[in-house]
Amino acid sequence: FGHKNVYDVDSIADFWSWLRLGLLPHLLQHSWSWSEGLDDAYAATAPFNSSDLPPVLELAYGLFPDEPWGNTSLPVRDDFHHFNRIVAGIRLQQERASASWEACRVPPGVPEEQWKMWLGKPCMPADPAYFLRPEVAQAETFTGEPQRVEWILSAHQSLQDASAMVMDMEDGCTQVPGLTWPTCKCQSCQGGALAGGLEIPGPWIDEYTQRVEIAIVAYNQHYGLLSRVSVNFFFNRGGRIHQLLDVQSGRLNNFSGNILTIGFMILCDVLWIFGWTKLLAAEAKEMVNVISSSNETWWKALLWEYLAFWNIIDWLSLSCAFAVLTTYIRMELEAGTASQVMSSNVVSGGARQQLINSSSAIFDAVESFVRAEGDFRL
Repeated sequence: FGHKNVYDVDSIADFWSWLRLGLLPHLLQHSWSWSEGLDDAYAATAPFNSSDLPPVLELAYGLFPDEPWGNTSLPVRDDFHHFNRIVAGIRLQQERASASWEACRVPPGVPEEQWKMWLGKPCMPADPAYFLRPEVAQAETFTGEPQRVEWILSAHQSLQDASAMVMDMEDGCTQVPGLTWPTCKCQSCQGGALAGGLEIPGPWIDEYTQRVEIAIVAYNQHYGLLSRVSVNFFFNRGGRIHQLLDVQSGRLNNFSGNILTIGFMILCDVLWIFGWTKLLAAEAKEMVNVISSSNETWWKALLWEYLAFWNIIDWLSLSCAFAVLTTYIRMELEAGTASQVMSSNVVSGGARQQLINSSSAIFDAVESFVRAEGDFRL
């Protein structure tokens, strides 16, 4: 894709060029990459053709360099940047607008049929409008139900097959003579438009599109880090396409790693729990003493004799502690669920729809986990 990147996508055609020529070859590296100009570098010394090099490398590994106890072929399928693993394929989905003539803003005094003929198409206002560059929070949530969801199953599809699927999505299988829907790789393109009450095919992205999200789930085994990575394109009705990359990550096991680091973390946790537990006991004891020694009813005693500035500060501190504790418990529960769903679905086979269901289950579990992790970090 030359020297262009995601921030150079300024049109629908640019999007498809970036996806097919830029992103897919970057994510779906199923053969080992050799440096550019390798043939020319060897030309001065000996005949050489880089196409004769093996597409995969055999790597022996073990506890020590001279004691291999296993081997593998590189690159491992679905490895990303060598040390990250794509878990459930690539998901593409949209937010779509509705069309109506009433949404068009036209000069007053012009006959309706005249301006309809001049415009040639109804208006499709985006909601939200995405006037300005969207915030990160908008990339982490979807407005309404995601539409036109498509899956590139990178663990089972080759780069050529994924590229063919993207080409079908770009033109909606409308320009290939004799192509029937069972063989079209973009099933959601079938409902591109309505004509005479019947659905006719159309491109996956059209003027109804107000947002496109491309997302993957990646796992880094060196850090135990599970991440949801998304690239978002927001189509506002001024003709601008905003791009936003978002990464949400969390550790599936917060108690794995260096034993000294984990021990120090546990010590800090214990001291923190001890501190707010002692504070809670002190406040409860003071409340009991005030109520028992007062001649007023319990609520009047608490209101007029117990409640003071520093007591309010103490209860605010305890409320924050409870919030931290509950969000942490929720995060750990979601991490356990994500681990269980991944272990049940990450190595799966079967028909394409079965694989899509497994990938969708993983995405749902991971998205719940990273949302819980984000709430805890707040």
